[in-house]
Amino acid sequence: MTRKYSAVTRRKTGFKEQRPVFVIATDGTKTEPRYFDQFKTTKKVSIQYVRDTNLPKIFRRLNTYCHEHGVKPKEDNVWLVIDKDTKSTNHLNEIAADCKKKGYDLAVSNPCFEYWLYLHLAEHKPFASASSCIRALTRKLGTYDKAKYDLARFKPDIDSAVKKAQRNDSGNSHSWPKDTGTHVYKLVKKLPEI
Repeated sequence: MTRKYSAVTRRKTGFKEQRPVFVIATDGTKTEPRYFDQFKTTKKVSIQYVRDTNLPKIFRRLNTYCHEHGVKPKEDNVWLVIDKDTKSTNHLNEIAADCKKKGYDLAVSNPCFEYWLYLHLAEHKPFASASSCIRALTRKLGTYDKAKYDLARFKPDIDSAVKKAQRNDSGNSHSWPKDTGTHVYKLVKKLPEI
């Protein structure tokens, strides 16, 4: 007899071990989900998204999602993946405090998620803005579209990007990178290899 498992919870409901759940809330509706979708192909992980460009809505939707699907942030992997962009230091400090209170992990990219993609192709360098980072990524790729970028260009260098981001983050005791940097590597390190 085979028992069924819930797709959104890691708690065992039968005889087989359940794959880990990752709930990723993001303020990007295209780039971030496209990147993390490549980890779904392993069948070793269940990734669910909560997407919105409005940060307060993301928190409400994430809270609702966790409640309705029995996701426990302290046991499951619940991540808020956002860009620094134009958010103030005070705003990011509030976000970090809210995440800590709820038990959510936080992965901020400063200035934007494209910096994480850039690290797959090149060494760390500071960027003054999201647009300058995207221009540099576009130069590396030849062309770049947030919704249709070629994952094959990034997949072989995931471990390299993790090492570069981690090296750049060493000595940072903050919940988010104050200068050009990303904490996306912390989430990627928890995902299964692809």
